Amino acid sequence: MPKLVKLTSNVAEFGLFRSVAKTRARLIIAAVVATACTIGAGLWSADFIMERSTSVVLNIAIITLNMILVMLGAYLQSMMLGDLFFKGPWREQVILGERPWKEDPDAKVVVANHNAEFMIILILLVIGNAMLVNYGAGGFIDRYHAEGFFRARQRSPDPEERIAALQAMADPTQFELWENPNLHELVTQTLEDPAPEVRAQAAWNAGKMKIMMAQKPMIAVVKSTEQPTLVRTQAAIALGRLGPDDNARAAIEAALAGAKKEDTELVIGLLRGVGFLGDSKSFDAIKPWTAHDDEQVMIHAIWAAHKTQSPDARTWLLAELDKKPKGTRQCALLDAMKMVSTPEDVDWARKRFIYSPKDVKCERVVWEDRDETQTTILFSDSLRTKYVKIVANSGEAHKHKAWLQRIVNDNTESWPIREITSAILRQLDKQ
Repeated sequence: MPKLVKLTSNVAEFGLFRSVAKTRARLIIAAVVATACTIGAGLWSADFIMERSTSVVLNIAIITLNMILVMLGAYLQSMMLGDLFFKGPWREQVILGERPWKEDPDAKVVVANHNAEFMIILILLVIGNAMLVNYGAGGFIDRYHAEGFFRARQRSPDPEERIAALQAMADPTQFELWENPNLHELVTQTLEDPAPEVRAQAAWNAGKMKIMMAQKPMIAVVKSTEQPTLVRTQAAIALGRLGPDDNARAAIEAALAGAKKEDTELVIGLLRGVGFLGDSKSFDAIKPWTAHDDEQVMIHAIWAAHKTQSPDARTWLLAELDKKPKGTRQCALLDAMKMVSTPEDVDWARKRFIYSPKDVKCERVVWEDRDETQTTILFSDSLRTKYVKIVANSGEAHKHKAWLQRIVNDNTESWPIREITSAILRQLDKQ
């Protein structure tokens, strides 16, 4: 039967470094050299891992080796301190195992093992050496936890590995790291990555993590016609997420003005960006795209128009609806109208409700982002529901509670519209 591994706290049974403990001078020299090697290796490793390493696995191996060095150095330091401060020939009898009483029957054991004291000193020195290296390396332990993992993967020659690092960085569980200025700098630098798909992910990260220092380089990306469409669209969307900024707005509007009609992917990305900005000055730049032949471009343009909350958008929407559009365009226009309606639009909406067919429902249009969050560009309400919502959002819906109640009580109306109207009434009651 194989023997089990025996764990011991008896320093006399360790039997380590006896050759360097032959003399006190040799032990002191060995302890000093080990300390210098531990600190030197720790500082070099920290610099290599944070600045040059391209492998997470290699980093773990280096950190493990450094911890072994720390423990070995601490062991030599503990032996040196024991030799200096424990009474009697402690080093000779405990470390070297000398037994003078075997040769001289009258000799006695003159020292104790000091096992407990030795182990306490050893543990304290391990912790102390680790803290010393960590402090000398500028807080390496915290920095590695916060950014070293991402830095190593960002230096990988494999673009997929660099993308995966950015995706991991933007994970909601990493939210506490999003305010780390070093990570902000890393993402901003990655906007110059040679691989366009990595640059696109970096732009997305900048918007998600609210990295304001990336705003200026992303504006340059949006302006550059040499950048791939994928990168320009992600930069535009990120600029929108960073919030109102005249330079960002001007860049996206200029890109929209210069975009080709057939480049629908770029136009949709720019419209999403300008929609997130929500600046009323952008309406004129958006308006030409509301008549685009591509349905997705048209829907996004109308969505972006209402996001500007421009008074001109409301006037334009009413004019377009007076042209009695059909199908998806009508749905998109009404969807936008319910977001900009005023008390002046209530009578208009109520009249349109009467003549609107009960069986016409709009198809939902959803944009799913890289992190699988969804933004609804067009809701799947019926036409009649959209008119009800125009009244509800007008600001004076409380004056029309009787009309809303009649819809709820009308058995000829569909169940969904009655349920939605009932919810509106409950909300009005709470207000």
